Amino acid sequence: MFSKTAVISSFVSTYLFPNTKIDIDFNLSSALKNDTVDGFLNEFRSDIVYRLFNKTNSQFIYLLFEHKSTPDKKTIVQLKHYLNSIENDIPESEKYEGPILIVIYHGRRKWNISLSLDPDQPDPTLNKIVPKRKYLLFDFYHTPDEKIFGSPQLRLTLLALKYVKTRSIIKKIDQILVILEEMADKKEVGEYVDELALYID
Repeated sequence: MFSKTAVISSFVSTYLFPNTKIDIDFNLSSALKNDTVDGFLNEFRSDIVYRLFNKTNSQFIYLLFEHKSTPDKKTIVQLKHYLNSIENDIPESEKYEGPILIVIYHGRRKWNISLSLDPDQPDPTLNKIVPKRKYLLFDFYHTPDEKIFGSPQLRLTLLALKYVKTRSIIKKIDQILVILEEMADKKEVGEYVDELALYID
């Protein structure tokens, strides 16, 4: 569902760049083909790479979304691999920002993986001087339902991820139906119902 423009646009404005002057043109933005496998098969397959066009400075912003349902010790290695793959594929002539690495977490256990991609330096002084690369963590499992904001499409997606591995999703049907009623496009409603059915099954 994170490949859908309605989901990405709402996530960007609600969670990634709230209260900023960044102006994204989603007509010039798109999900990119996933080519970050490189022989490692699914172990090193990112969920989605999205390229946003920032009208504020006429540059692209690259976002990489990775979904996790449990704290994964391989997360740092995976994200570094994705980062290198994306940067190698970006044309040298293209003006861009990022890539911004985003982990969407929807597991019960507390996330206990470092947010830094780089290890601590032996000298504490160097830790203050050398900037560390980090990823952004959004833990929606431990976010109360009433605190999940955004468009109907985004809220449906986050609720589905939050309850995908629990039987509680059945108890959320009434809440899901209310959100679906907020969507005006009946064809789009049908598409989301079909995808939600996969989660419920």
